[in-house]
Amino acid sequence: LTNGELTIDRTTTIAGDDANITINANGNRAFVTSHGDVTVNGLTITGASADQGGAIYNATNATVTATNVDFTGNASNGEGASIYNAGRVNLENANFEGGVAKIGAAIYNVGSVQIDGATFKNGVASESAGAIYNAGGVLEVANAEFNGSAASNGGAIVNALHGSATIADSSFVGNTAAQDAGAIDNYGALTLTNATFTNNRANGFGGAIYNSQSSTSDMLYSVDLDAVTFSGNNAQKGGAIYNSANSVLNATNALT
Repeated sequence: LTNGELTIDRTTTIAGDDANITINANGNRAFVTSHGDVTVNGLTITGASADQGGAIYNATNATVTATNVDFTGNASNGEGASIYNAGRVNLENANFEGGVAKIGAAIYNVGSVQIDGATFKNGVASESAGAIYNAGGVLEVANAEFNGSAASNGGAIVNALHGSATIADSSFVGNTAAQDAGAIDNYGALTLTNATFTNNRANGFGGAIYNSQSSTSDMLYSVDLDAVTFSGNNAQKGGAIYNSANSVLNATNALT
């Protein structure tokens, strides 16, 4: 892109199909979607940068469905190196690598994000969430890998502002936090099913998961685990999980 970002305000399809088209945003944002249903497939988006949503900014009244899309080397000096979402985003077979942001080195979500099949690799957030920051939104993830991302808090994911995060059939390997939560930092409702956490690390609390202290008794932060395995995770306190006071942890078939 040489003339700045592309604004989309109607139902649109952007298809690379089998051509493996690469969009180099040259330091601009790639797309702003303000209205309609936008379908993106078969693309690589690289070199994008913006204050919010380096590659894609998806507004409240828009839906983005992206299939077989690679996001590489995108950046934000604010939120969401690749995607800032206030509407709805559906991702299938997406790859995020090498994103850099203040918060959310791949995705920043205040709306609804559904992911089926994705890799998040080597993202870096100077503050929170080396991959995904869920800011009070709805996050559903299946069949994903979170590898080697880093942040001050929440090496891979931060579920904040009483957000809802449901994660299934996914793995977290080698993510790190300079402070708390090597893999996931939770300030909402987090449900994990059939997940593995391996060699994640935090210098503070929660080598894999940090369940923060609930501020009020009627808005408890909760973590529900079913068939979740922890191995080789490390922290000053809570090598696998640190569950703070007034917060809820339920575990079924969890192995450490």
